[in-house]
Formats: sequence, C-alpha cells, structure tokens
Amino acid sequence: MNKDNIKIVRINNVTDEILLDCYQIANQTRPENASQIYCTLKQNVNNRGHVLFVCTINEIIYGFIAGGTAFAKNHDEPLTANVEWLFVDVWHHRKGIGRRLLAKCEEHFRANGFKRMTVERAPTIKAKEFYISGGFMPIAAYKHAKDLSR
Repeated sequence: MNKDNIKIVRINNVTDEILLDCYQIANQTRPENASQIYCTLKQNVNNRGHVLFVCTINEIIYGFIAGGTAFAKNHDEPLTANVEWLFVDVWHHRKGIGRRLLAKCEEHFRANGFKRMTVERAPTIKAKEFYISGGFMPIAAYKHAKDLSR
C-alpha cells in the first residue's frame, strides 16, 4: 500500500455508491450493524448534519468514520461529539487507516468547538486497546471519551 495514495475525504452528500461501499465494509466484521448503517448513514449525513470521512486508496473506499453531536443538558457540561461508526476493510486492518480516520474526525470536531469526543466501540479487546492508545478513557462498558480541549 503506497501511503501517497491514501486520502481522507469528508463526504457532504452520501450517494448510493458510497452508502453501499460503507455497508460492505461494515458487513465484513459487524453484519448486525451493517443494515443499521445502510438505513441511517445517508439520512444522518445529508439531512441531519452528521459528519462522514472516508479513507480512499486510489479512489476506492477502504474505511469510514461517521458521527454526530450530543448537546449538553446544562451549560456546565462540555459540548460532545460522538463517533457512531468506525470501520476499516478487513484486508487493510493495522495499516493506520483507522488511526487516520479518527485523527481527522478529532481535528474536525475540535475546529468546530467541541470539547469532548465519545465513541461507542465494539465489544472486543482490539477495539478497546485501539481507543485507549488514541487517548480515549473508558467511561462505561463499551464507551470511551477523550478531552478535545487540550
């Protein structure tokens, strides 16, 4: 894999082709979530202001990250961004794609004034270790958070 050909791109308008690519990637490891992604991703990004970044290599999607926002119930709590989905093609695991996607999402949320970012991860040791190595701290059984104000 030539790292010069890797691009992280924000998608503002989810087409059927992009939706199908994301579905197929998610279906490789989490088929129970793939149909939910297929049903909600396009509407969430196109109509609800959620963000979607994809990782392409030579114009082919090999991973994606999507998320939205959770507003504080009182003004003392920081405005929180939430990563809903992060998936990488199984043949491209451990090549830095997930890390790049997460970093791009963090950069976007930080630039837009978010003070905290949460992720709801898969119930696997690898997922837990991935998020902890990226600076996230466990806050619930399968939920991690990171302070973006630093």
